[in-house]
Amino acid sequence: MHKSQFLSTSTFLAAAGLLLTACDKPPANTQAAAPAGPASSATIRPASAEVVREPYRYIDDAYALGDAFGDSPPDYAIDYDGARPWIWRSRSGDYRVIERTSDGERDYYYRAGADQPFLVRDPRYAYAYDRGQLVVVYDSSGRPVSPSIAARDADVAARYLDRARRLYAAAVHEQRQTADAADWLARRDQVSAQQRQWAAEQQRNDDWRRWRDDRGRRDDQGRAEQAALGEERAQRQAYAAQVAGAAVQRAQDQTQIQRRADADRRLQAVAAGDDRRARDDADRREQASAQARQQQMQAPEGRRQQALAEDQARQRQHQAEQAQREQAKTQEQQQAEARKAQAEASRAQEQLAKAQAQQAQVQQAQAEEAKRVQAGRNTPGHDKGHGPGKHDDKDDQHEGRKP
Repeated sequence: MHKSQFLSTSTFLAAAGLLLTACDKPPANTQAAAPAGPASSATIRPASAEVVREPYRYIDDAYALGDAFGDSPPDYAIDYDGARPWIWRSRSGDYRVIERTSDGERDYYYRAGADQPFLVRDPRYAYAYDRGQLVVVYDSSGRPVSPSIAARDADVAARYLDRARRLYAAAVHEQRQTADAADWLARRDQVSAQQRQWAAEQQRNDDWRRWRDDRGRRDDQGRAEQAALGEERAQRQAYAAQVAGAAVQRAQDQTQIQRRADADRRLQAVAAGDDRRARDDADRREQASAQARQQQMQAPEGRRQQALAEDQARQRQHQAEQAQREQAKTQEQQQAEARKAQAEASRAQEQLAKAQAQQAQVQQAQAEEAKRVQAGRNTPGHDKGHGPGKHDDKDDQHEGRKP
């Protein structure tokens, strides 16, 4: 990812004011028609060795980008082909485009500098592309589907790819407009629910989680991208909090206006001689109006806090599991080293015992040889050169004489 210009915090605040002002405007028709037939086709090709080894690379990149955007409002919207898609743009130049269709929300994810998506998601499947070719298809949770299902939906993927290219051109070149606040508040939970569905599958899916952990350890570029997206997420969370605070302040201002109006009505009722009933009616209206506004303000904030708490809990669980895996790996290495040292000690002892046995045999042989030499020296006549079995000729002659 490369650096490029992005909306500053002051621009975010200005956009927040426009976004809140737009609450009183009726939303335009934001539902897109189904994509027409493809101008160019996305064909199924045999998966490369890299894709086979890393089937979760595309879905994980899309999840990370969506997680960085969090529950912040769209940066802007455009009027395109009878629809009003929302656009988010990261500081690094990555894009996410969401449009409403007759089948539900459809999301498009683009890497920085690319005019075609690396992933498109509809309510049923997610389609991953590599240089304009369909390479992986995932189910709604983020699990890769069988090649037969991917081949069956190749035409759908081709239509999505064609529309994605045209949407990107419109997002870059068409006039930018403020996203309708009421429409965003109505659809924000649905967008967040789709992101949480991926997060839940990542926690359940050992292969996805293992790939994500390994990538963070071995890939410098992956670590740099994760750090950049973490900064993006922090800034957008602060922006979302500012927008929520502005909304609360606006609601409080409206409450003060309503209270003054109720007070004026009470004065008018007093002048008409019906002060008590008018006051009771005004109090009931004020109480009901205050409760309704409080519920309206608390509900989105409560959902946002709950989603934030769930996200933090998932992160803590993920960190704990990663620490356990690292500890288990370290223990396994230590055990392996201990077994290796024990085996080497056993071999050394065997070699020592063998050398001692050989030395004992040599010493025994030397002792036996020394005994034989000593026994030969102790035989009679040994000093005169008579060995065993030998005798003097004179003795033979003497023994042959007769008396």
